[in-house]
Amino acid sequence: MVGCGRLARDFEDICHAEERAGVGAVSDPAEKAHRIATWIAGRLRTKDAKRSMGALAAVPCEAKAGILREMAREAGYHGPCPMADYSDRQCARTGPPRAAARDAAPAR
Repeated sequence: MVGCGRLARDFEDICHAEERAGVGAVSDPAEKAHRIATWIAGRLRTKDAKRSMGALAAVPCEAKAGILREMAREAGYHGPCPMADYSDRQCARTGPPRAAARDAAPAR
């Protein structure tokens, strides 16, 4: 493991959650996200990691990956973060947030 301490280990788990949760064969994005979230929630050992994940939930899709990587570095984890890559892929699939799409629609 890169980094040290319980918080860094929590972020290592978060960063590798997709693989460690064993959801590679799950094709439904909602089911996959649910299983990953459940797996993460059952593994976090520190209040700081739990707070960070709660805060990340409120972040716009396009910013999540970068913020997750930054949180991991600040926690002392400096390894790869495939979960951030997963977040980038999911955001690219879902497109702009609904509010942005609604705001871009022509006025009636």
